[in-house]
Amino acid sequence: MKRLVVSKRAKRDLDGIWRYWAGRSSAEVAEGQVGRIRESLPLLVQQEEAGRLVERWGAGIRVFPAGKYLVYYEIGQGVVRVLRVVSGERDQEAAWRG
Repeated sequence: MKRLVVSKRAKRDLDGIWRYWAGRSSAEVAEGQVGRIRESLPLLVQQEEAGRLVERWGAGIRVFPAGKYLVYYEIGQGVVRVLRVVSGERDQEAAWRG
């Protein structure tokens, strides 16, 4: 079985999501939002091709919805690497470059 790796950039995305929700609502709400995203990640290892291909930012990049967020990932040898986690409400191209 492949292992799941969350990139530094994706970890920063998750931290930013937590800060956004904590500031807007509460730490409990923030934990819930990030927790739901994290709970969806093991599925990418079990069904690595569950996401659709979006190669505009690189060969083999896939996107998978996690609630109102989009998880961008790639499949490598022995690994599924999460690259970004972005709100589906954001301009995806601007978010990818940001």
